[in-house]
Amino acid sequence: MKNNGTPKKPRNLGITIGSIIILVLSVVTFIFVPAMADRASGDDPLVFGTYNGKKIEYKSGTLFADAVANAAQQAQNEGKELSGTTYYSVFNDAFNSTVLAMAFEEAVNSSGYIVPDTVIERNMLPYFQDSNGQYSAKIFRDTPDSTKLKIRENVANSLVYNRFQTDILGDQASYISTNNMYGSKVSSKEAPFIEDMGKKQRSFEAAVFKTSEYPVSEAEKFARTNKDLFTTYDLSAVVVKEESQAKKIASQLSKNELTFEDAISTYSTKVYTSAEGKVNNKLAYSLKNILTSDADFAAVTSLSAGAVSGVVPVANSSYAIFRCDSAPVAADLTNDATLQTVRTYMVTYEAGVIEDYFTAVAKDFAAAAVTEGFACAERFGGSTLELPAFPVNYAENPLMGAAGSEDISGLNTNVSFLTTAFSLADNEISSPVVLGSNIVVLRMLEESEPEYSSISFLYPYYASQYDAMSMQTSFLSSDKVNNDVLSVWFANFYGM
Repeated sequence: MKNNGTPKKPRNLGITIGSIIILVLSVVTFIFVPAMADRASGDDPLVFGTYNGKKIEYKSGTLFADAVANAAQQAQNEGKELSGTTYYSVFNDAFNSTVLAMAFEEAVNSSGYIVPDTVIERNMLPYFQDSNGQYSAKIFRDTPDSTKLKIRENVANSLVYNRFQTDILGDQASYISTNNMYGSKVSSKEAPFIEDMGKKQRSFEAAVFKTSEYPVSEAEKFARTNKDLFTTYDLSAVVVKEESQAKKIASQLSKNELTFEDAISTYSTKVYTSAEGKVNNKLAYSLKNILTSDADFAAVTSLSAGAVSGVVPVANSSYAIFRCDSAPVAADLTNDATLQTVRTYMVTYEAGVIEDYFTAVAKDFAAAAVTEGFACAERFGGSTLELPAFPVNYAENPLMGAAGSEDISGLNTNVSFLTTAFSLADNEISSPVVLGSNIVVLRMLEESEPEYSSISFLYPYYASQYDAMSMQTSFLSSDKVNNDVLSVWFANFYGM
């Protein structure tokens, strides 16, 4: 693992403890969401959920309103435009921060702890310092009382959160010095154990066969035995949501009280069709995707030119009436475009057939490589690369090195690959392994141990982050939490 001396922050660990301990002092405004401004100061504020029965509402002066303002400012500082889904992220982050703040305060209050006035006043002093860092009585006098009260409230809240962190959770500093992580003892053997997990590393030579390079000639073989899948049908359809409406339209059509074109323009939802009513799913295999049974498929595809079907159930809980506009056309397997269509179909629906083909090729290569070496991969349509030494590191724990290559991915989340790789003897060639869209054959080059490991240095940092994430998850998934942010966002801000 490369490291420049400073641990790299893991991403997506949720809301950090610090983000809710320190509430940035600012004048809370509502201009970033104009539609909410009046409600925030009125008697009917938007309620985004509850914690332990207490409403979390967007109302002037509330912790949630402050958190929304801070989250919005953070988003703007990151260059994000406050609209659409950004609103959801702002509200959701603010909601989570508010829940954690309320939970912390609840825990501290239940212990009977009260922040002493002298402690609050001492921690307020930095807010009234001059440019030299000295307390200024003039700055204090010139500061409006409303701002002083806000500072006092924020300082008191941060001291409550700090007390929770220090007394109940512990902190990173105490972990490093005493092995006490968030109030729970951690064995002194834990970091060495994890470090030992990454010591056994192996390097490999790999031959890679890409399934994306499946030969068109093989696709043609498949098509000749499955030709009916690629027949083209020329159909139009009237599609509606209610079966009763579909039956009424079918009756009018049969009595010549309504033309098919008028039925399309007047009643059809145009699902699965063009604006003119032409069915988009022209090939047999794609037409099958919208019909709910083989019997319906047989009925629709057996229509003669100009004939109209009865009411047919289709996907998406809809009903359709089909018309055959012209006779079906069989697949022309001498046409390159048709063969490319077949190949695309196989990638989506017959991946197993493609994997079986390349697995057989890879087996032939592996047999030849015993005497010819991996250089013969090109003769079998493959390529070679070398994988630098890496340990078994499923899911890529950042404390240990992980396998990586620009040419193939998914190495660290494929159990079959890792099992095969670390079961090989020196210079042994593996059986083919399916790895995403590739078939891979390995030869173990060397087993080694890294000269230097940064795990002991990084472990306290990452462990504290993981523990913080677990703590946050515990609070946010509590039965006390009722999160309505998504529904409120959809009702009020979706599409803005």
